Amino acid sequence: MFQRREQRYWSLIYLCGQLSDLERKTIEPMVLALLGPDSNLVRAGQQFIGQGEWAASKLIVRYQEVVAEWLGDPHGVVILDGVAFPSKGRLRVGVAHQYCGVLGKLANCQEGVFAVYVSSSGYAFFG
Repeated sequence: MFQRREQRYWSLIYLCGQLSDLERKTIEPMVLALLGPDSNLVRAGQQFIGQGEWAASKLIVRYQEVVAEWLGDPHGVVILDGVAFPSKGRLRVGVAHQYCGVLGKLANCQEGVFAVYVSSSGYAFFG
């Protein structure tokens, strides 16, 4: 699904960064935290995300195959849930002064809607 081995490498770095406990999940802080202070690596990560080409439809199909194989169940369900995340900036999509369940009050936050497949074998984001 990736044309080059470097793309596989950067996809793993990106995934690890997204799953990390970093406060900011943009390329620069993820690369700095995972690979150290090297501006060339930061640029390479930004190039992978901004200009890299890969077969996204093939990735989605493969993901769906793996989820079906490992978690597929006739009694499985899809759950849709909205979650508000505190946000310091106002220039992101979905950011407004609104109720934020994480904080339990009105605050500047970003709303996200997630779809998850759940079965007795486990769960996965809907792809």
